[in-house]
Amino acid sequence: MPELSLPQDSYFLGFDSSTQSLKATVLDSNLNIVASELVRFDSDLPHYKTKDGVYRDPSGNGRIVSPTLMWLEALDLMLQKLSKPNFDFAKVAAVSGSGQQHGSVYWILRGHCWISLKMLFPLRNPQFGWILAPLLSFLHGASLLVGAYAAIDHSDGAGMNLMDIKSWSKVALEATAPGLESKLGELAPAYAVAGNIAPYFVERYHFNKDCLVVQWSGDNPNSVAGLTLNIPGDLAISLGTSDTVFMITKDPNPGLEGHVFPNQVDAEGYMVMLVYKNGSLTREGTVVVNLSDVRNCYADKSWDVFNKFLQQTQPLNVGFHRYIIENFSGTPDGLKEKEVEEFDPASEIRNHMGIP
Repeated sequence: MPELSLPQDSYFLGFDSSTQSLKATVLDSNLNIVASELVRFDSDLPHYKTKDGVYRDPSGNGRIVSPTLMWLEALDLMLQKLSKPNFDFAKVAAVSGSGQQHGSVYWILRGHCWISLKMLFPLRNPQFGWILAPLLSFLHGASLLVGAYAAIDHSDGAGMNLMDIKSWSKVALEATAPGLESKLGELAPAYAVAGNIAPYFVERYHFNKDCLVVQWSGDNPNSVAGLTLNIPGDLAISLGTSDTVFMITKDPNPGLEGHVFPNQVDAEGYMVMLVYKNGSLTREGTVVVNLSDVRNCYADKSWDVFNKFLQQTQPLNVGFHRYIIENFSGTPDGLKEKEVEEFDPASEIRNHMGIP
């Protein structure tokens, strides 16, 4: 690939829409960070009364939802935060972003369509007219910024399970709803230009009318580009709201245990990924245990006994793991659960060492 030069004296704005927050980073043409801001949904938009960016169904059935208007207000608040005397939106040459891909957005038939969304596919339910998925990469994506329907990028399309990885699956589309392909439109690479920024942003924040909007995509697929994974077998781990492990390959082997996406930057390659729900929220809710208390409880208050027990167990918790599980995820299939009241002292000590 030939070297490309970026327009001098220009800025490039990127968004990251996660479950709990919206982040923005501005780079100059030398890839130096010019500005960065963060909007935390819980603390910066408290009137939505979310916890960790979501509402949890009090009945305990595991249903989790987020207020859609909160994401839109977060985008406006973010741009307001960036609106500082020394920051000129007119210098932004291009804008793009990534969004979490954890859920679906439902559009009620009798409701009011208050925003242009870029992907529609019918859901056979009398209460809902359309289902949209994945989630934030649509609502905070190219469609919102160009003010019109934008194409679905390859990784978002793959996440819908309606593709043969590289293109729409005719069989899957027709099985879902007649004429669905005409509603979905064409697919586009994640690096394609969706259009120029909408007049709203030009008038309100003084963006240049020629500012380009590049297709948004999913957070994990975009990490392939951000982490410069470029050799088959390159692997990365992301410890976020969900924990993920992903790698790139030339020879995918689709299965029920994970996901296969087109590679974000290599049209001939693929990305494979496993996703686990219990990530940062679980870690943040874990009580840090004083090892002296562990020693007193399991090793007769003796460091010598503590060390002896530790030497009896293999590093990396081989065989035993301590987890605090919320919103249990069944990935991978075939995981067997076995409830025990307690482990033996040596295993308890190894688990409390905090070694994953």
